[in-house]
Amino acid sequence: MRRALVVCLVLALMTPAQSVAAVPAYNDGPSDEIAATSSQPTEPAKKKYKETKNEKKKKKGEIENGTVPPDSVQSVEVDDDDVGFFTTVVGACFFALAIGSVGSWYRVTGHPADWDLEGSWGRREPGEPGIPYAALNFSYEAVRFSDVDAFDGRFEGGYGPFGVQCRFTRFEEKTPDTRLDLSWLHGVLRESYTRYVEVGFAFGAVFLDGNSRESGFSFAIPIRIAPLRFASLEYRPTWGWINESTITDEDLSLCVGVRYVSLRAGYRWTKAQSLTLEGPTIGLLLSW
Repeated sequence: MRRALVVCLVLALMTPAQSVAAVPAYNDGPSDEIAATSSQPTEPAKKKYKETKNEKKKKKGEIENGTVPPDSVQSVEVDDDDVGFFTTVVGACFFALAIGSVGSWYRVTGHPADWDLEGSWGRREPGEPGIPYAALNFSYEAVRFSDVDAFDGRFEGGYGPFGVQCRFTRFEEKTPDTRLDLSWLHGVLRESYTRYVEVGFAFGAVFLDGNSRESGFSFAIPIRIAPLRFASLEYRPTWGWINESTITDEDLSLCVGVRYVSLRAGYRWTKAQSLTLEGPTIGLLLSW
């Protein structure tokens, strides 16, 4: 590689000498006169340079006077449209986050009255699974196509739109006797879009403890759809990155119960590189 770079450098340095050597043989003058003559611009080159310079001055004058050609005007309009679209999307995202956060706050605090908290928004009742003050979930997963069992515990606590979530899962293999611990720790912004739909945006860390202990950044978007106050469908996708490797954890479950206590049943997928651990889950949810 180093030798190729040297050769390219030598060829680049030889280029001026080759341009001089390429002068036709019938030019009988001395070599120094040829070099002096070749270094001076010819008349056509001078004329072309002046024309290019004049065109640039003319175009600059048109821009300053506001008489920009139609093609240039169209290109500016496209750029403005792109900026406007991006601004609209960002503004809509912030507006949606603001509405969801205010909705969660008012569902907990119970005011103001004009939010129809007895209707579609629905003030949160004690013991309801949505946006809990505190909740504990315990579940068991029978990992398919293996002799691995998973025991999972999850805690969530907070007030209104602000909360924290932590989850711990232990995967145990019987033969050979091994175990793998997977933990998630997140701060979460809990959004309520009426009492029927809740979405969270969680940021935090993932911890993997097996032969060695590793950690990295993680992100989650828990979603809860509740057609009834004590019956809901939950989907919890979570992503983590450790040493340039991605860990994906997806949990889909149906939650049905009464005040303070609910039963959960569903399915879970945990993926890391080429390894996939999946299986049905069943558990108990306690909420306050």
